[in-house]
Amino acid sequence: MSDLPLTSLAELERQLAALGLVGRRVVFHTAFRAVGEVEGGIDGYLSVLTRLCPTVAAPGFTFESTIHPPDDDHPERNGFDYAKRWVSPAIPFDPRTASIDPRMGVFPRKLVALPGAERSGHPWNSWVAWGEGAEAMTQPHPWDQPHRPMEWLEANDGWVALVGVGLESCSALHLAEQRAGRRPFIRWAVDREGKTRRVHVAGCGNGFPALGEDLQSLFHKGPLGAATVWAAPLRELIPAAARLLGEKPFLTVCSPTCLKCRDGSTGGPRD
Repeated sequence: MSDLPLTSLAELERQLAALGLVGRRVVFHTAFRAVGEVEGGIDGYLSVLTRLCPTVAAPGFTFESTIHPPDDDHPERNGFDYAKRWVSPAIPFDPRTASIDPRMGVFPRKLVALPGAERSGHPWNSWVAWGEGAEAMTQPHPWDQPHRPMEWLEANDGWVALVGVGLESCSALHLAEQRAGRRPFIRWAVDREGKTRRVHVAGCGNGFPALGEDLQSLFHKGPLGAATVWAAPLRELIPAAARLLGEKPFLTVCSPTCLKCRDGSTGGPRD
């Protein structure tokens, strides 16, 4: 049991309203442990979000279908060390049965189980959505368009809410990287028929907190349970981050040894 006080559903509703999220389409990046004790647990938390937000989305990323690149397909500047073998069982990808990576937390696994929830068909950057526009957001999700669901949210006045997590978890910033001219990385996955195919994926986000000082004015900040939340409209956040990354392409390099940061900051893969 946590030592944090119990947050009632009524208090969660008040906090959500104070953040400006009531009536919004919102992608939630949630570390539920940071939210603390909530009336009704994760189900209570989810009931508030789905009652007050017409569309609720979350990353449902999975990597179980990823396979080592074929010997005859090694793009340059791809954030990948081809000398290291990627040993993977490579389960054929099916969005109806693919697991959600544990690093995504419990929230997307609960969200995808709701009646009417949709999951997109990308074998790496898969997204889960419930509510108005859930099908339009997630279907289709071509393997060479990793950020299509985020683009849909941006075009439909969506917001992002970082609940107990930092900017390193903000997937919208990967779309900003693309707008700044960085090409998505290329990986390989096994499709439902057992065929190995290319898939375009996001890069490293560990350096995104370096954007915080310049972007913080765009965020509404406040509590949700015991967690601190940063929430922002995607139509403002993504263009602002793209401009910043265009001006300072090496700002988000997380370390000198990160291949993804090194190659991404110089434009991404070349065939």
